[in-house]
Amino acid sequence: MRTLLVLVPLAVASSCGSPDSPSDEGLSSNMTLHNVTELVENAPLRDELDAECAKWKGSQRPPMSWPSVVVQNCNSVDGAKQFIRSKKDIEELRKGMGI
Repeated sequence: MRTLLVLVPLAVASSCGSPDSPSDEGLSSNMTLHNVTELVENAPLRDELDAECAKWKGSQRPPMSWPSVVVQNCNSVDGAKQFIRSKKDIEELRKGMGI
């Protein structure tokens, strides 16, 4: 019985994949956390993270299984892109109004 108590957790632990297991080929969660302000100001970083998010979004993994750093960075990229679009729209509106 005691052996069973030791072997069951080991079997469960060994069946879990690593964060970058072969089934997740091309997906990486090895990234630093970035916020919206940082991504608005840094276009190359925003584009790099946007490409990484596209890989995650195109994967077969459900979003609830994504690492939190990936979720936060993808949300920050989307927020930065929305901010830039809104700023551009406001500028065009002001220009059209003659302000």
